[in-house]
Amino acid sequence: MKILFFDDAYTFGGAQVAAVSMAKYMQERMGLEVSFTCSPGNKRLIERLQQVGGIDVKHDGYSAKPLFIVSHLLMLWKLPGIISRMREAKGDVVIINMAGLEFGWLYIYATKILKIRRLYWLHNPFLYTDLLQRSGWRHTIDRIRDRLADLFAKTILPDLGTVSQSGRESLLRRWGLSSGVKVMGNTITVPPPRIRGEVNLARAVLNGYPAKTIAVVPGRISFGHKGQDKVVDCLPELERNSVAVIFIGDGEDLDALKKSCAGQPNVFFVGWQNTVSDYMQDADLVLMPSRFETQPLITMEAMYLNVPMLTSGIPSFEELIGQQFTANFDNPAELCAKIEWLCKQDRKWLESVYAARLEICCGSQYQNGIMRTLEGSN
Repeated sequence: MKILFFDDAYTFGGAQVAAVSMAKYMQERMGLEVSFTCSPGNKRLIERLQQVGGIDVKHDGYSAKPLFIVSHLLMLWKLPGIISRMREAKGDVVIINMAGLEFGWLYIYATKILKIRRLYWLHNPFLYTDLLQRSGWRHTIDRIRDRLADLFAKTILPDLGTVSQSGRESLLRRWGLSSGVKVMGNTITVPPPRIRGEVNLARAVLNGYPAKTIAVVPGRISFGHKGQDKVVDCLPELERNSVAVIFIGDGEDLDALKKSCAGQPNVFFVGWQNTVSDYMQDADLVLMPSRFETQPLITMEAMYLNVPMLTSGIPSFEELIGQQFTANFDNPAELCAKIEWLCKQDRKWLESVYAARLEICCGSQYQNGIMRTLEGSN
């Protein structure tokens, strides 16, 4: 059985970590033939794939980052390459990672004409206009492209899987359907526990700053997606409550974030990290102020490690972790009160709650429905 991954993102984050983990499991544990097509500009993804070994990596420029207005609108220039790659896996399985339906209909079309048996999305296919509120000509282009994709996808949509119930509901609502979208769950590589006696990474970053509580904010620095700008408005109140904040990651809004935090003594940056889990385990809690997530992998990893965590109240977080662990990042005093409450909770209680939620959303093997389905049919 041949497995073909497509990843058109130009950044490396949780979605790519999950895809690499999944590809490695299929290749090493299931003995499947795995190939991976991605953008040549995504250096971190290519390096991670090369570390696995045995996976055929192709990079043909399927980057979601638009270069021209016409390609941003229709993305038709992608179609020949997509069909060529899919022909190699004809009759087997194609897995799409990070392709939103604004141009994901190209993958749907290619699987139809090539009669691919199985097409899966690793993450909820979303539309830009559901996530970003642009203005001017960019907004007009986004709306036109999204409407075209909407009409096309409703016409020839195959069996489609997303990673969460909230994602399924959003797609059914978007298309006015009552059924036809499956929930697969997500997959994580279980992070190893930190070795006792090692240097506390989070505390070392503070360089002597006298914080009572250390909070880490992991994720790509993207205000429209990950919402780090919400934390900026809370920094003075967090400082008064002796809370230090460590931002982990880089991204398109990193410079803007640093500028917004200038002069705030309780803010620290550590840039991109391969071992985010080490920082999470060494901190007192994790903050996730995202405006949009599918089924967030970092959240699942923090739950597995029993790290206290507060998230924004978006549906995917509530589904995964429950309302009691959500916080209002638009109200600094309320956020600080929730941090104080969470840090006082017994870790055994936290462990039991997390384990129950992970079992509901992911299953005891922390594998999504794709892997379970393939194991059953291979």
